[in-house]
Amino acid sequence: MGTATANSILVVSYARERIEIHGNALKAALEAGIGRIRPVLMTALAMIVGSLLIGRIVYAWELRRVTQSGAIEDVAVLTPKPADPMVSITLPGTIDAWYSARIYPQVSGYVKMWFKDFGADVQAGDLMAEINAPGLDAQYAQAKADLSAAEAKYNLSVVTAKRWQAMGKSQSVSGQTVSISVANMKSQQASLEAAQHNVDRFAALEKFKSIVAPFSGVVTARNISVGELCAGWVRRYGCKGRRQGDVHGRASR
Repeated sequence: MGTATANSILVVSYARERIEIHGNALKAALEAGIGRIRPVLMTALAMIVGSLLIGRIVYAWELRRVTQSGAIEDVAVLTPKPADPMVSITLPGTIDAWYSARIYPQVSGYVKMWFKDFGADVQAGDLMAEINAPGLDAQYAQAKADLSAAEAKYNLSVVTAKRWQAMGKSQSVSGQTVSISVANMKSQQASLEAAQHNVDRFAALEKFKSIVAPFSGVVTARNISVGELCAGWVRRYGCKGRRQGDVHGRASR
């Protein structure tokens, strides 16, 4: 920019000199342009050549610097120190309860009322729901009636056997008749015991009308509503323990 300005000033000065000589501005401008074109071209050429030489020198210097810096390897210096005796590692995992149970009703009937909902804290033995089982109640009543009948028959057989045994001592009746009466008494005794076991079985089933928590924990599912039919194969409650648990994790080698 400075060289171009200097050349312009020289052309203008030369044109003024020519105007003073012959007084024609157009002729003076043409003579100044023709007379000063050669110095202007030489100056421009010198600038171009100089710029190219300077660019080549700068490029060569930068290439040499980059080559020298790339030839030197970077070295990281570390100071060794003893490792910690205990190494800890954190892994993702899933916490699951130590105890987990799916609670199924042991009797079929209709839900009378439920007392524990999803997320409720329960203690072992807490009442969670009650089932109304009229069919089971009728069977239980029939079993108790059968027990009373079996007990009456057994008592009668005992009295009869004792009577025949007393008569057998006096030879009033045959020994076979006495043996039949004693066998009948033992048969009625067995029937009485069977009836008693049947009553005990229905008494145990009656307890299953009350759904209780098997252990202390949290209710994780409730699939019953009041008036709904309960079947023994459908899960109605879920419960998980609260105090103890397992942590399941997965680690890559």
